[in-house]
Amino acid sequence: MTKTERKIFDYTNIIIFIIGLVYFILKYFFKIETAYGVRPHPFTSIALHLHIITVPFLTISLGYLLKAHILEKLKFKYKRSSGITILILFILMTFGGYLLQINPSYIDFLRYSHIIISFVWVAGYFWHR
Repeated sequence: MTKTERKIFDYTNIIIFIIGLVYFILKYFFKIETAYGVRPHPFTSIALHLHIITVPFLTISLGYLLKAHILEKLKFKYKRSSGITILILFILMTFGGYLLQINPSYIDFLRYSHIIISFVWVAGYFWHR
């Protein structure tokens, strides 16, 4: 894995995490009182759409990283458990985010699990580096 590949993956992670964090803050802490009642902040939907639009870049870069780094490291006898753990977290985080968009029946469970797994993913990724 070259320095350029690492920087691309790092910056993609940081950008998506910041956008997701902004969305979380706007959704849960910034409500606007109007004549019709409490409404979400006007930028909440923009932050959500930006998050959804940028996430495929992380998925694509992980696909490249799978070929360039992960499969190569799995061939060795010594495997870092942190790498395998964050790979599993990434799959859960991505699957949970996808289900949030299409499955409204378990929305609270999916929402909280996506938030928790995302924080653990970012911490685990930068710890693994």
